[in-house]
Amino acid sequence: MPQWGVQVDWADHPGDTISHAWTESQSIVDYIVGLKANSICISFPVYVAGPNASMVSAGAATPSPARIGVLIQEARSAHLRVTVRPGLDESPGSPVGAQGVIAPADRGAWFASYQRLLVPYAQVAQQDGAASFVLGADLTSMEGDSHWESLATVLGRDFRGDISYDAAGSDYVSRHVNMPVYHLGVDAYFAVDAPDSASVSGLAASWNSWLDQKSAGPLPRVILSEVGIAAQDGAYHAPGSSKADDSTNPLVQARWYQAACTVVHDRDMAGLYVWSLDFNSNPNQSASPSASPFSFAGRPQSESALRACFSSS
Repeated sequence: MPQWGVQVDWADHPGDTISHAWTESQSIVDYIVGLKANSICISFPVYVAGPNASMVSAGAATPSPARIGVLIQEARSAHLRVTVRPGLDESPGSPVGAQGVIAPADRGAWFASYQRLLVPYAQVAQQDGAASFVLGADLTSMEGDSHWESLATVLGRDFRGDISYDAAGSDYVSRHVNMPVYHLGVDAYFAVDAPDSASVSGLAASWNSWLDQKSAGPLPRVILSEVGIAAQDGAYHAPGSSKADDSTNPLVQARWYQAACTVVHDRDMAGLYVWSLDFNSNPNQSASPSASPFSFAGRPQSESALRACFSSS
């Protein structure tokens, strides 16, 4: 069965208690179950101090392995499939820019620190019943490095589920993503020259044209690891961006989800995860004017589209 899932973006609040983590986890899981999803991906930030830094570390917003374990346990108690995914971020004030262009001065030291950081998360993922662990996401400049093989081997000693990697969409369609994994995730943001009134079938055709740049036909080992778009006018032209105005258009978002769902079905893909649900938000409230344009929580058209998609298997 495909993984029909939600990306939960967890930037921790250091003052929150473990009891708060349980309360938030219950709310998040109940909401995801209500969408008829069968999977959840827990994304959390890890940090580098600059583009040439040789160390990866936890920051104030990095939830501890024990806190990640709370959400894994809640999700598993609801029979959801769980993926754990670290995502590289920049330390406050650092000039990193995009994680895909980092160039550590000492790659050996970079991978050693990354391994030390990830091993406790892999142990919790195994202990609490996660099914997948992602090595990293969108690390274009680091792909193909021989250290990934040894990192996957070390993590595999503690975590015996599926070890995967999430590539940037532009890299996926333009070249071979050289990573030691069986399942490859794709963070799928690509421009479509379509009006806000575009039909679902027309958008699905655009999805297929984009994927066909890499390979036509079934893609059973590929997961759309991030399917996200702002609920705004003009978003099809730049799904990875949003505008600083109030041009809210939930139908743009809903149709994008419907089109992606159609393509995953038609091409026998391994699944999709929508981006994103903020761990610290209340998903049961109507979307406020200050809500992220990428959020689907509290937007009835988007939620209805996801519910129809997720319940289709």
